[in-house]
Amino acid sequence: MTESLTTRAVATEGWRWLPGMLVLTRDGLHLRISATTKSGASDAGSFIGVTRTGKAYGWRRKGLPDLTDPATLGCLLHLVRKAWADRGTVHVDEPVAEALGEPWIVRVLDGMADRIWTSRGATEAEALIAALEAAAKNR
Repeated sequence: MTESLTTRAVATEGWRWLPGMLVLTRDGLHLRISATTKSGASDAGSFIGVTRTGKAYGWRRKGLPDLTDPATLGCLLHLVRKAWADRGTVHVDEPVAEALGEPWIVRVLDGMADRIWTSRGATEAEALIAALEAAAKNR
């Protein structure tokens, strides 16, 4: 996962850290978030998590989400669904033929299954981040 993609994620209006996400800290730790500040700000406040060795760790520095982690992707999907909630439902389609370069697709549908908006990406994370960015632009 490229750092520019993770930087895009945390810079998006709808982004916030959620318990369960895996953070790559600047000092090289992989930290699973177990609690966040009330604001959930991406660059400040306190995060309490657990390192891979099981040690509790308080974190106050910037970090980036591990967008290859399944729990972090699930949290990102939750953020996308929340951002689009008043305009439709969100569906993620896995590539049918990944070997042929088919993209991941995120579709926002209204109640009649009519498409409102679609994003594409080479990875699930890229498609979800594009959908989160679009939700902020389409308010």
